[in-house]
Amino acid sequence: MKKITAFFLTVCIITDSTAIAQSLEELQKQFNGYMAVFTTHGKNIELRFSKGTLAADITEQKELLVLDEKANGLFNRQTVYYGQFDQLKKLEAYTKAVTPDGVKKIQVENFKTQSSRSSGVFYDDVKEVNFDFPMVGKGSSCYMRAEHYLNDIHFMPPLYFFSYLPVQKFSYSITVPAGVELGYIIKNNNNQNIKVNSYKKGKTNYWEFTAENILPNTFYSDAPSATYYMPHVLLYIASYRDSDGKEQRVFSSLKDLYTWNYNFLQNVNQGKSEALQKLVDSLIQGVTSKVEKARRMYQWVQDHIKYVAFEEGLEGFIPREAADVYYKRYGDCKDMSSILTVMLKLADIDAYYTWIGTRSIPYKYNEVFLPLTDNHMICTAYIDGKWFFIDGTDPNCIFGFPSAFIQGKEALVAISKSEYQILNVPEVHEEQNLVVDSTFITIADEGITGRSSVYYHGYFGTDLMNDLQMRKGKDEKDYIRYKMGKASNKFLLGDYSIQKISPQERLINVKAEFEVPGYGKKIGDEYYINMNLEKFFTTQIIDTSKRKVSVETGYKYTIRQYTILEIPEVFNISYQPKDFMYNDELIEVNIRYQKSKSNIIVLQEIKQKVLYLQPESFPKWNMALQKLLGYYKEQLVLTKK
Repeated sequence: MKKITAFFLTVCIITDSTAIAQSLEELQKQFNGYMAVFTTHGKNIELRFSKGTLAADITEQKELLVLDEKANGLFNRQTVYYGQFDQLKKLEAYTKAVTPDGVKKIQVENFKTQSSRSSGVFYDDVKEVNFDFPMVGKGSSCYMRAEHYLNDIHFMPPLYFFSYLPVQKFSYSITVPAGVELGYIIKNNNNQNIKVNSYKKGKTNYWEFTAENILPNTFYSDAPSATYYMPHVLLYIASYRDSDGKEQRVFSSLKDLYTWNYNFLQNVNQGKSEALQKLVDSLIQGVTSKVEKARRMYQWVQDHIKYVAFEEGLEGFIPREAADVYYKRYGDCKDMSSILTVMLKLADIDAYYTWIGTRSIPYKYNEVFLPLTDNHMICTAYIDGKWFFIDGTDPNCIFGFPSAFIQGKEALVAISKSEYQILNVPEVHEEQNLVVDSTFITIADEGITGRSSVYYHGYFGTDLMNDLQMRKGKDEKDYIRYKMGKASNKFLLGDYSIQKISPQERLINVKAEFEVPGYGKKIGDEYYINMNLEKFFTTQIIDTSKRKVSVETGYKYTIRQYTILEIPEVFNISYQPKDFMYNDELIEVNIRYQKSKSNIIVLQEIKQKVLYLQPESFPKWNMALQKLLGYYKEQLVLTKK
């Protein structure tokens, strides 16, 4: 492999118009169907000692070659990210545009800096610089070079080998001085696309990670984050020797990560707050059950402390004083953890600060003992022999439930300065997230009329309460029409009501009247009606020839629908569909008919049993859905007496 020198990745910019045409023709053929390609996409990271502290200079470079005129307006906009730990020192961008007078270099002059809206972590004050390449036409070459200074080597940047466009060559190089132990973890390199080369020159070690001709994956809105399945490399410093020759451990084990994390807790909430003690005493007065005490305190925080994210350097790691959160009435996830932990302890309940990664992060602590394994903080309590994962950032989460976005994740619980535990957050069972729908329908002159009463339990109730908080008036009515809609897109919502049956358990009941013009069909003396007013999974057959990534759902669930049709006296049932049953480890579907004197009741029960549908299960999933979709064509037939 060709060695890459520090600070510079060689980018060949061809200036001869004939050479451009030849290169363009070859790339158009190689990347047929794509309008542009990154010919170069990479970074050079040079670790060095600055005043006795290990830091890094990072040079990021990209070159985009436009293969089609239609690319103009689609790929002009580019973004560079930086933060307090990863400072942007210099940014240069230009287009080498093909014009009738030859190749012309046009500098980008308008750079717009703003807070990043894409940051999903609680500890980083990410900014973004946006700019547009000018004159992005066929044959144009768009070049960007950004110089960063990484002042804290705890945050070594991951190396991603995927993009939204094809990449002719990914090229990452790392320069490591003597006395520094660099570690790396390669993820999702199943096709062995990532090549690794290392060598030593003098006292300096060099690492190169490259990959060539990488095509973009198809984006799916219901897929987990790309780090679950796309190739990337996680870099970290295991240890280094300082100017005195003493070894400084960074991240050589999970113990190192825990020690680093715990340092941010040591000076927090050392004093006692009389105001918080009075609050706790008032909330638990007369209550003997520790579970009930914890529930009351959690719900007080949900009702009175507003979640506001803070991402400002190391302040993003340090929880604020519980008393300050109490007086200000707002805080981020760490602050919620702070006030919850203190309040629970004041009630003599064992409570602990806990780091956790949301489901957008695929890593486990014993495999990836780095700060990027978690992006969230909660409070964990141990009550009556059971662990409770208490997340104050969700104002409607049910006590005893983890927030939906941490189900199945590992939690790093801070027991003491030297003791921690890794706990697995449970996945809430499908029966606990339940919708029970009772719908009564009557045949009308033109279609059907009806009324529904729907009860929402578990995460369904949580979602409903969160959604309704943001909607009033017409927005609320439109939302209820969407939630209650069935039978066809001609559904017309009538009067409706919303009742919170049990606010503590987030049990909500929605009642609505409706009509559906044109639903059902009369042919002579017969009337045909499909009793499956809602048909589930109708758009979820998976194209296994294209999709190779898993399908993610927010939570497991059960939907139980009762559809009761009043049979007019002038009709008899001449055909009733047979019952349908299907059950495996992925889903369960039961559809059963029951006839009484004046009506017929159809129960449709759907159970979604997994959070992630893996590619190896796609054939079984498709087989189940094909059977169900075939059954959905069955209709009840009524004949005039």
